[in-house]
Amino acid sequence: MDLANFYYREVVGFSPDKTEEGITRHTIAFLEESGLTDTEILSVLVDLGSKECIRPSDLPDSVWKGSLTERDIYYCHHALHLVPPDPMVRNDGSFLEYPFYREIKARFTEKDLADYFYSAFCGRVEAHDPKKHAIQLAHSLKKYRFDGIESLDVVLFMIDEAAYQDIQVFEPFDLGSSEIVTIAVERVRKTLAERRSKGMDHIIWRTYLIDEDGNIVWNTEEKGIEHGR
Repeated sequence: MDLANFYYREVVGFSPDKTEEGITRHTIAFLEESGLTDTEILSVLVDLGSKECIRPSDLPDSVWKGSLTERDIYYCHHALHLVPPDPMVRNDGSFLEYPFYREIKARFTEKDLADYFYSAFCGRVEAHDPKKHAIQLAHSLKKYRFDGIESLDVVLFMIDEAAYQDIQVFEPFDLGSSEIVTIAVERVRKTLAERRSKGMDHIIWRTYLIDEDGNIVWNTEEKGIEHGR
């Protein structure tokens, strides 16, 4: 379903300026890629009422309900990011690289964290117990809190480091060695420092969409629109 068309036809009642429609489509794409269903997104759109343009800042806090990510918080782990597709080579041999953006998923749940834990160890976790392991991971989020960094980043980097070192892991509590924690915290701090030095330690909203063939559509960047405001 084209959710933007539905919104403008059934709720707004008229077609807006193309730039405003483009921003609304970008916001809808953010919700879709964050994992919200069409039904959930339609509910959000209807609740917003008749707006010619919907920016991320217009979204209700309920979009983040049940998510481990928080609104307007920057996280540095790649599992929490929405970024452009990889560069591609066209049929004529020309090279296409997409303008950069980095959004933070509005929905990353305890189940998603448990799934990331399982995928990191490629079947080495002998007994999957999603409910038990989600509880353990939630406990880890409360335990590994450090000034200036997000515990969700720390836990995700702990998973990565344990997998890299090929440590024998049966459950999330096996991740908590002092060495793994120390390395994970240092990686988060280093990553944040590097991005801060480049002015990249914040959410960068998309300014375009691409179609199935990789062509850029609904590009509003040239008009200097600030999509998050």
